[in-house]
Amino acid sequence: MNKITIVQILRSPEGGIGKHVVDILENLPDSSYRKIFVSNFSDSDRDLNYLKSKFNVEFLDLKIIDKPELKDLLNIFKIFKFLRNTKSLVLHGHGAKGGVYARICGLLLRCPALYTPHGGSLHRVFGRVKSLVYDTIERTLIPLTSKFIFESKYSATEFRKHVGNCGDKEVINYNGVAFNLEPKQSQHQPGQKIKLASFGLLRELKGHDIVIDALHILSKDKIDFHYTIYGYGAEYDNLVARIKSYNLQDKVTIEKYTDNIFDRMRERDVVLHPSRFESFGYVPVEAMSIKVPVITSFEGGLKEVCVKGGSFVAKDNTPEEYALILKRVINGDEDLVAMTEHAYKVAKSKFSVEVMVQSLDQVYKSL
Repeated sequence: MNKITIVQILRSPEGGIGKHVVDILENLPDSSYRKIFVSNFSDSDRDLNYLKSKFNVEFLDLKIIDKPELKDLLNIFKIFKFLRNTKSLVLHGHGAKGGVYARICGLLLRCPALYTPHGGSLHRVFGRVKSLVYDTIERTLIPLTSKFIFESKYSATEFRKHVGNCGDKEVINYNGVAFNLEPKQSQHQPGQKIKLASFGLLRELKGHDIVIDALHILSKDKIDFHYTIYGYGAEYDNLVARIKSYNLQDKVTIEKYTDNIFDRMRERDVVLHPSRFESFGYVPVEAMSIKVPVITSFEGGLKEVCVKGGSFVAKDNTPEEYALILKRVINGDEDLVAMTEHAYKVAKSKFSVEVMVQSLDQVYKSL
């Protein structure tokens, strides 16, 4: 049986969408696939060169920027030239720019092209005019799309509402994480200082400011805590200013990089994920996978990620809600061991990387 050449196309290999594509490339079997990764690797938030040696992934490094430009045509030509003599070819584009590249190249190369919508175009954060442009482009490309791979029911619903119906091209395939890592060994005890963390790009939509406001409430009650935000981005200066305005410099810190997110999670008592928009929600699932308590908002795809009886939910996503939940944890009003065990079992059955890749493998081989 000939190998399928699967090409993952992504504008920038960072954040949750970057992790998702890397998980696919690491876990698709070499026996069935030749794997190619097309992206702007200068934008990566970590060194991905190990994919070449350890997972036999080929790279095509292109200078791809967020906004549409004439250089996009040159990039599409470069992809076409790189792949034009390839047989058994399948293209999978991620995010708006990756999706455009994949489907136009699929037309030129006469091969299947899949698309995973992601990010701002789903969340309507671009404003009316830009969203209209995006929606028009997306609608035009529906006939060129072999399958739409949505990472949550929320993503599929938003796409249908704003762009159009995909019919039988629609596939729901939740993102996956590994559930074979060492779990947290002990939970927070009443009276102890509580250690908190959040992980993600520093953008307004990630809601880190909400947690800082909640911690200001706790500080007025003389509660002992430390909160670390792991991430970088445009909101850095605003968050630092907010921390200083509350005089929380000794209690709230921002670390731009961590070499191991799971080690940092195990060191904390609670992971907070106060996102204002979310198509899936990697961070809460990662916390559940190592039995760390998690508090999340109830936005978008997080409604599907939250485990009833296994995770704390701030449904209105307000500082007051987070403060109240944290006080319950600090006072020992919750059985954290039972909650994290339950969350682990439910999340493993729905959100493991094995389940995700098995589903994609079936889709790729069906085309």
